[in-house]
This record gives sequence, structure tokens and C-alpha cells, in this order.
Amino acid sequence: MLAAADLAVGKYFDSLPRPGVALPSHYTPGESPLDHLQQAMYCLATAIKLRGKDASVHHRLAMLMEEQYFLENAIGYKLDKVLF
Repeated sequence: MLAAADLAVGKYFDSLPRPGVALPSHYTPGESPLDHLQQAMYCLATAIKLRGKDASVHHRLAMLMEEQYFLENAIGYKLDKVLF
């Protein structure tokens, strides 16, 4: 699960627009930055179920939740549906 989370985080950072470029108004379903971020959060939440005492997994999930907050509130990008 941790490897899948790392892969989703990599896709998230790759899908973010570069500085000076506006967010595209349309992404392919499942390919938006928020989709990749939520997939990584899902993988980490599942990893916490399996290894609940591992503080590093909790920390990584908290960092992704903060990143989601920044993406939604500072940049203003939100999905129409909620996955959790």
C-alpha cells in the first residue's frame, strides 16, 4: 500500500500545473491532481489499518490532508464528488 501511495503522490505532483500556468478547466476522469491525491490518501488510510502503530504512515497521511486543504482552499480546485 505504501508503494501505491508513493506512486499516486508522484502522479499528483506530475499533474499539477507549472508556475505561471493556470489550472486546466477539464481533466480526464481519474487524472486530476485531486484524484491522485485522494488515491494516495486512500492507500495510506488502508496502510494505517494494517500498521496502526507506525507513526510515519500517520504523518504522511496528515501531510497529504494538508496538501488537499491547500489545493482546495488556496488554489480553489475541488472535485464535484466526495470519495470518502
